[in-house]
Amino acid sequence: CITDTFRTYAIVLKPDEGWIIMNRLEKSLFKLYTGFEPYPYLTEIQSGLFRFIKDSLIGFGNLNGNIVIQPRFKNISAFEGGYAIFCEGCKYGNYLNDVEGYEFFNGKWGAIDKKGKVIIPAIYDEQFKFKDGVAEVILITTKMKINTKGEKIKD
Repeated sequence: CITDTFRTYAIVLKPDEGWIIMNRLEKSLFKLYTGFEPYPYLTEIQSGLFRFIKDSLIGFGNLNGNIVIQPRFKNISAFEGGYAIFCEGCKYGNYLNDVEGYEFFNGKWGAIDKKGKVIIPAIYDEQFKFKDGVAEVILITTKMKINTKGEKIKD
């Protein structure tokens, strides 16, 4: 068990289920998404909106035991700055056969808001991140900056 006090929920490693969040009645609420890590992302859970996995798809839940965004993504980041970045059609592997390791490739990237609304359609060729409402993206071979509405920003 990761949580030291069991007020409303506990994060527990169950041998047959993996890392789960359970309520005080010991009911499993969510199977936590851990990606390729052996442990759940505690900062994500502490933020109050965390990824869970159901039927091989990722959704978002909160510590009240509610599903906030239904599971529909195969690959999606945690929320950062109010947005989560997702990939459609991504593969995972070491496609360059280099020493840097594995990464996602061959997909298209987009973004959702905290309600699950797609705010940036999955059209970009590399993963991106918003900083101060701006993200640097690549569309085919063109690098550009966009805002959180997907509008191109002039340099």
